[in-house]
Amino acid sequence: MEDYEFPRHLEKLVISGADNIDDWHVYPPISAWANMFDKRKKRKITEKLAELKRLEVLDLTGLQLTSLPEGIGRLDQLDSLNLMFNFLEMNEELKKLKSLKKLKYLNIVGNRFDTVEIEKWNRSNPDLNIVYRL
Repeated sequence: MEDYEFPRHLEKLVISGADNIDDWHVYPPISAWANMFDKRKKRKITEKLAELKRLEVLDLTGLQLTSLPEGIGRLDQLDSLNLMFNFLEMNEELKKLKSLKKLKYLNIVGNRFDTVEIEKWNRSNPDLNIVYRL
């Protein structure tokens, strides 16, 4: 994933490691997800993702990502971001995400986060729908 060249005119990009995300509510249960953080192969996605200036929708579900590209905050048109079921420490990623001024939808279910921080960010951005619980 790190050497892939993305066509720069993309407006929607879905990269998913989950064959059938509907299965996640059955096995493993969300309560077991936290125990899997240290046991699964962890990945990073290329910094080239930040070059997709027209991108409006980005879905990175189930990729076992441990961090987001530093330049993700430069995706000026991004309004929907799905990060479900990765290994992200969201408190460390919030600074990058807060610079996404057009962001209206963020799904972080299955990642680590401080509920107080997420709710505080959500209250200060009433137009932003943050999904963090199933």
